[in-house]
Amino acid sequence: MKHLIMRSIAIAALFANTASHAWDNSDNKVWLEGAVKWTLSDTLSLKLSEKIRYKQDGFEFYYRHTDTSITWKFIPNWTLTPAFRYASAKSDGDTSSTPIWHLNLHNKATVKGLDFNSRMRLMYSDLNHAHDRTDLRPKLSVLPSKGWKSWKLKPFIEDEIMINLNDGRLYRNRLSLGIKFSPLKRLSLSSFIMQEMTEKSSRDDWSESYNLGASARINL
Repeated sequence: MKHLIMRSIAIAALFANTASHAWDNSDNKVWLEGAVKWTLSDTLSLKLSEKIRYKQDGFEFYYRHTDTSITWKFIPNWTLTPAFRYASAKSDGDTSSTPIWHLNLHNKATVKGLDFNSRMRLMYSDLNHAHDRTDLRPKLSVLPSKGWKSWKLKPFIEDEIMINLNDGRLYRNRLSLGIKFSPLKRLSLSSFIMQEMTEKSSRDDWSESYNLGASARINL
């Protein structure tokens, strides 16, 4: 297990080194997230999270959302999570707000010491001055089943794709490498670097940016 974790960290370091050469891109971002999770029963939990994003250039705020969700574990290794999100975005000095509903189906499988976590998300966005949009956003993450040392260090790799169901177009891919750890019993932390590929409006080219992120969650 120790060798597996160290190998994963080495891969993450290589990815980070590659990404660092592109960090002068003005499209790069910094993502920060905080969350509180309440365990209501063996099968139900409630989570409230806040995410804020800044542009790398001048550390300018441009996006935030508040997300409230309830998770139901209906059979072992499977959960269903309805959620509501209220997002605000700033562009060219103007701020717009968007209510978003999403439904998430999660599955966890363990194979030879690795956890494979999959999520299928159906998301509906009530857009201002535009047609409402429905997205399908599958995501897969892989990480060791057991953490390393007392902080339970777990390197992970994660990939998320975004498909606009209105026109069947895959318009974004997010590939992340990072590490999760738990310095205290009720505190979970993570940090990551993400490569984000977004289809340009011309639809014949893609833009590339890199995001640095950190999150903290309190488990009650």
